[in-house]
Amino acid sequence: MYHLKDDQYEKCDRSQFLPGLDLKLLANYVQHPEPLDTMLEFRQALRKTL
Repeated sequence: MYHLKDDQYEKCDRSQFLPGLDLKLLANYVQHPEPLDTMLEFRQALRKTL
């Protein structure tokens, strides 16, 4: 993930807007072939981490 700082992009490991979001977990679902199944599985995975 990158963010814009002083007109340049810098690499960062967390979102500034969603700092608690597990990007590695999210990456597992980015190119899932079924959007509805993806959403349901991602929600379930998030609930396990809370």
